[in-house]
Amino acid sequence: MTQIAEAQKGNITSEMRKVAKQEPIRLQTLLKRVATGSIVIPSNPNHEPIPTGIGEGLRVKVNANIGTSREYCNIDEEVKKATVALDAGSHALMDLSTGGNLDTIRKKLLDIVCVPFGTVPIYQTGIEAIEKHGAIIDMTEDDMFNTFEAQAKQGVDFAVVHVGVTKESVERLRHQHRLIPMVSRGGAFHMAWILHHQEENPLYKDFDYLIELAKNYDVTLSLGDGMRSGALYDSNDRAKIQELLIIGELVEKAPYFVLGPLVTDIAPGYDHFVGGIGGALAGYFGADFLCYLTPSEHLCLPDIDDVREGVIATRIAAHAADIARGIDRRQDEEFSKAREHLNWDVMFNLCIDKEKAQRYREKRKPTEDTKSCSMCGNLCAIELVQQYLQHNEE
Repeated sequence: MTQIAEAQKGNITSEMRKVAKQEPIRLQTLLKRVATGSIVIPSNPNHEPIPTGIGEGLRVKVNANIGTSREYCNIDEEVKKATVALDAGSHALMDLSTGGNLDTIRKKLLDIVCVPFGTVPIYQTGIEAIEKHGAIIDMTEDDMFNTFEAQAKQGVDFAVVHVGVTKESVERLRHQHRLIPMVSRGGAFHMAWILHHQEENPLYKDFDYLIELAKNYDVTLSLGDGMRSGALYDSNDRAKIQELLIIGELVEKAPYFVLGPLVTDIAPGYDHFVGGIGGALAGYFGADFLCYLTPSEHLCLPDIDDVREGVIATRIAAHAADIARGIDRRQDEEFSKAREHLNWDVMFNLCIDKEKAQRYREKRKPTEDTKSCSMCGNLCAIELVQQYLQHNEE
């Protein structure tokens, strides 16, 4: 039985107890919010990841995307990326593979990933349609639902579905005259299928059936934004708002998946910073789940270092949002106390990226008799204050 079904019966599951212990929330409050759907705990019994709560009143969570492409496919490297993402503190991981044997890749990743594991099933549906029939538009309605169910059986904990890409929103897009019509890969698959067949998106048309499939395997649905803009010029236009209106009618049954958001177009190579700024703002305004961006975004398939940088940058954004929400301020307070006493060991232990902080400290230590850093040496403001201001106050 699903987490929400148990909660609606008033039953506290072991997953709920574990989430309540690690979050700033009372168990009974958590139970009520799981029952109403404002908190989800993605946990497919065929995978059984570490219980992770996402939603109202909890810390903002970070998701890392990995996966092969049709241009570059190295399963061992994807396994290493998954390990690096987990080591860097990612709360969830998605496999977006499009190259190689997708079932095998997913199985290998599921075997090592201990956090909630997600996919975008329409990717595999479209790729298999190319292999079987020659084109993405040749996928059938049954193909879409069968792929979703097959991945659920394999152990996927949450799945992104682009139910807001409908005949209505596609019609808006056709007349919008965007600079960049569409950047969502899953959204583009559905858009092409709708225009070719002149039929409604099956995942939207039969959304209740999709919900039933998700319930059968305890898979958390995540409503993806296929009409998100790929340029600042196109932000919040009619096509995007139309999709949001559609998703807004469905969000009572499944959570909305926020991607990006980028606050400028002109920083390729630094999109993890750009996305971090947008992510912190999104978190402040209510987003509970941030999907990371890496430095290689829009340039190439990320490598291991890119994955680590992306996770850390997005964790910083998530923590900034938490602070704005009044969560985890104590950690920053403890860090400041340690900085006041130039206690480097305590500061390092409180860092989001302890390894990098220690590496910089070791790279250029002060040569003078001081506990400060080599930026100031014996001109350190903290040491001067300790020597004179605090002495005079005593």
